[in-house]
Amino acid sequence: LEDIMRVLQSTISSLDRRFEHHGEQVAYVLSSLGAGRGFRESEWRRLTALAMIHDIGAYRPDELDRLLKLEVFNPGEHSVYGYLLYREHGPDPELAPMLLYHHWHWRHNDRCVSGISVPREAYLLHMSDRISVLHSQAGSNEKGAMREMLALQRGEAFAGEDVELAEKLMEEGPLLKHLSDGSYIEELY
Repeated sequence: LEDIMRVLQSTISSLDRRFEHHGEQVAYVLSSLGAGRGFRESEWRRLTALAMIHDIGAYRPDELDRLLKLEVFNPGEHSVYGYLLYREHGPDPELAPMLLYHHWHWRHNDRCVSGISVPREAYLLHMSDRISVLHSQAGSNEKGAMREMLALQRGEAFAGEDVELAEKLMEEGPLLKHLSDGSYIEELY
């Protein structure tokens, strides 16, 4: 499964070099958050494999541009396309709702689309995605930019307990260091 996801992630990266390693970074952040949440290894392996290809529905240049602008209020069609593709052809179709909701805001946790409930892990995937994108754009003030983004989105896009966990991982753990020096690849595989 992981080898298949690597191939798919490489294919997504080849569409636009700005997304090179994005899926792997999101998977690494999600695995760190999952470990902090106490996910079983088998569970977080499934989730990180999915995280590698979470943007599989973004195949058009305008969709890719929107994603990089952190356009979280209108993430576009890629979430729906990714959900449909993974639900019909993915190796683990019960995880497909995570793709549908991977830009869903925490404050909307009582809403759903067509009766498909929002998996709790979708919010962690959303946060992992935002951390990866901001990491690629933040430059020298990365930690400050991350803190600001998390503080602004606490209770809105992200659950307070998830924000606390992400802050703890950034302060006490090697999360940002591994993203910066590329060693997350070794951690992930």
